Amino acid sequence: MHIYGKIFAAALFTTAPLFAQDRQLVDDGNLLFYNAPVAVDVGQDTLYAYLTTGGAVYVADLAGVSDPVLVHDYIFDLKFWATADDHAAPALFWDQSEARLLVATSYHSSPLFIYERRGATDGFDLLRELPGAFTYPRFVTLQDETFLFARLFPKGSTHGDLVMLRGSEDFAIVHPVVTGEEGTVIYAGSIVESGSEVHFGYSTLDRAAGRAFGLTLVSFDPLAGKITSTCELASKVGMAADADSRPTGIGISDGVLRLGTAFSSLPFNRIEGKIYRTQSTAAVVQGRVKDCDSFQLLHSAAVTDLYYRPAIAIAPDLTYLYFGKDSYVSDRRFDGCFDEPGNMYPNFVPGGVIYATLNNGAYELANFDNSVRFCAVDDQAKGG
Repeated sequence: MHIYGKIFAAALFTTAPLFAQDRQLVDDGNLLFYNAPVAVDVGQDTLYAYLTTGGAVYVADLAGVSDPVLVHDYIFDLKFWATADDHAAPALFWDQSEARLLVATSYHSSPLFIYERRGATDGFDLLRELPGAFTYPRFVTLQDETFLFARLFPKGSTHGDLVMLRGSEDFAIVHPVVTGEEGTVIYAGSIVESGSEVHFGYSTLDRAAGRAFGLTLVSFDPLAGKITSTCELASKVGMAADADSRPTGIGISDGVLRLGTAFSSLPFNRIEGKIYRTQSTAAVVQGRVKDCDSFQLLHSAAVTDLYYRPAIAIAPDLTYLYFGKDSYVSDRRFDGCFDEPGNMYPNFVPGGVIYATLNNGAYELANFDNSVRFCAVDDQAKGG
């Protein structure tokens, strides 16, 4: 255990610290860890996307040279809430094969909106609006094709599935990836590509029990439309049978895969409508791709939650990072960043980490008051 002022990192550091600089990007904005990527490189610029509490979806440049561009406004979709639901946070992607910038957003089990921007224009055009109950859009590219994954509740069903849309089909056709049984919902974490396949972890929500059980690692071939491998990893992290589990980050480097999850058997504590958990276990497992027996527990620690479950981000070099109530936890040291409590939703992006932070010390799904910040990392130090 290493302690740095107000911040602790519960890991044995085996590499040099990442000397970094932290700054606020916007004072009214939010992310959602599952909706990804948050930022992309386009030419010489790094662009990021965020959601305001009033329901506006923006794309902005990380350098702050130009004004943010409004992509979509949920002002008429706020239903009975006065403010936006954080699930409407956007996913942003540079589609190299089509030379276009893509934004996807859905308002928590609502139609999925996909926007595009081509050429030097400032504005975005609506590429497609898919009716249905979509949530958690996330883009990946594989063999020069862009894929969009999301959760979908099929019409008339009681189950929620992980589905896929293909850029080569103009995102018009929904393909099943993992289908839940009636009364269950698939909660998939981040998706990472490797070779001709993508990989992700998921748990299965029992709607009657109100808990998502298990930890399954999946390898999926999008071009063939089939699952090629599954590994059941709940026992690897010491997860109790009644634990509520939320897989989050995943990374692959040289055939080694790291997967993060957070789980707890404790019930929700609700205070004035705000949802808190007393404590979760955050865990990272590591093994060889498609070699279930090789997976071992790399990290496990108790963490006090700000909201729901901590999101564990895993970088391309397999660095892991997550936030507790008053701390960050990582196998690298980020000197100069995360010095204040109340941080959440870390995302490794080009040049550093984009994350959200509480403005008032409390968090609600549909009444958030957050800022978006950027921890800029010294690239030379990162290689240390």
